[in-house]
Amino acid sequence: MKIILFVENIQHGGLDTFCSTLLNAWPDSEDVFVVVCNSSHPGKVVLQKAVMRECEFIFHNIPLSWSISRRFLWWLPFAARRSVQPFLRIIFYPLQLLALRSLLRSLKGDALLVVNGGFPGGESCRIANIAWADLDKVGHVRPSVHNFHNFAVKPRFGLGWFENRLDRLLVRSTNHLISVSRSCANSLRFRCSFREAETIGYIYNGINSKASHDLNNEFDLRKKLKIGNAPLCLLLANYEPRKGHRFLFEVFSLVAEAIPSAHLVACGGGGVEERAVVEAARRELAPKANIHLLSFVPDGPKLIDQADVVAISSQSFESFGLTAVEAMARGVPVVATRVGGLPEVVGDNGEGGYVVEADDVKGFAAHLIRLLREPQLRKELGILGRQRAETLFAAQRMAEEYRKLLIIEK
Repeated sequence: MKIILFVENIQHGGLDTFCSTLLNAWPDSEDVFVVVCNSSHPGKVVLQKAVMRECEFIFHNIPLSWSISRRFLWWLPFAARRSVQPFLRIIFYPLQLLALRSLLRSLKGDALLVVNGGFPGGESCRIANIAWADLDKVGHVRPSVHNFHNFAVKPRFGLGWFENRLDRLLVRSTNHLISVSRSCANSLRFRCSFREAETIGYIYNGINSKASHDLNNEFDLRKKLKIGNAPLCLLLANYEPRKGHRFLFEVFSLVAEAIPSAHLVACGGGGVEERAVVEAARRELAPKANIHLLSFVPDGPKLIDQADVVAISSQSFESFGLTAVEAMARGVPVVATRVGGLPEVVGDNGEGGYVVEADDVKGFAAHLIRLLREPQLRKELGILGRQRAETLFAAQRMAEEYRKLLIIEK
């Protein structure tokens, strides 16, 4: 079976990890993959290196509104550029549809798996499924799956007619609409075209249970920051508001009062404007705390091995929480907010770690302080978390479930 994996990506992060993990764990070695991605993706080289099986990679230059606005409207303020992009989507839609039909036709695949960061998410993602269905009008229907990784949002005011049309076409064009958690999958029903859809489901993300736990990997956090064996809390998240950097800075100001030697390290991708906003929040909310803001680090999960606790401070739209799974698999306890799919991943308090309300600064801080002070508790939670990860979130289980959706019935 020749499978086309289509993805649109705007920055380094979880989508690349998902794609490489899925491909590396794929159960049938005879299946052939073609990975199609936008050439403007900054992490395309990292993605290629992370894939261990033989794949063909195609990086296209089909115009995308966000890429065009960055290139030609750079002189506008960030908010102004974002307000223009939805209208560019409408303008580019016919061109994108024609271009994707041509590209997908040339690849002659047997099945299509689209990986979308959110919903509506990448503007080319829905169109790829629609274009794929157009190729099958002769009657030979080939499997089509649309996978999305973040909560669906309602169409913007004034653009509902366009968004709803694409949604209706997507429902008719796909065999399965799959998200990464029950909570995230159910969010799709907030959009009117999906309220009665029977093809919506979820498959939990998985990680490689044999992942290396190399304490001496080439990016040594403690050595780089010259902090020795000081208590270390890690946040792996792109620099965007929903990831809760402001919340965590408030939390860590309390942690720093209780444990002055504690350090918080944040690593993630993001633009200059987003980084500037987070840096300003750090200076405002926790000026005296030991907080380090680093850029995206390739193979970021390996940094977890160097941390005492992993914090996940998301305030909204956290569909799954792959970082939580990575931490649990490595025996590192997690403190997370009760947002989206995070409770499904971490479990009840005392399994993979602790879950608190998204506005509970004192509660979050109390759990961090206790874990940083009590190595035996960290060890006990680490054992339970590893067991949970191996049971529910193995990459092999995830890959097998996706392949079942793509099997061509003779």
